[in-house]
Amino acid sequence: MMLPALDDTTTSPVKTGPGTARSSRLGLTLLGVILRRLAAIAALLVVVSFAVFSLLHLAPGNPVDLLLGTTPRSPETVAALNRQYHLDEPFCSTRSPSA
Repeated sequence: MMLPALDDTTTSPVKTGPGTARSSRLGLTLLGVILRRLAAIAALLVVVSFAVFSLLHLAPGNPVDLLLGTTPRSPETVAALNRQYHLDEPFCSTRSPSA
């Protein structure tokens, strides 16, 4: 037993070519997906950078010790490096956008 052949009108009653309502809706949903992904990337970047700076702040030791290594140091040099890298400020103020 053979089935009748289907033409285009029976398989796809909605036209989906360029300039149709469906293709414009598809463009808007694609734009929405792209915008949501960009927002997610921005949020992830903020969270990861905060986590990295938090871990660096919580690490034992002093970053100035790592910078100077075994070279002789004076209190003035240590104070200058602390000022230069904002290590003398509280953690939250060093991560604010105005810093």
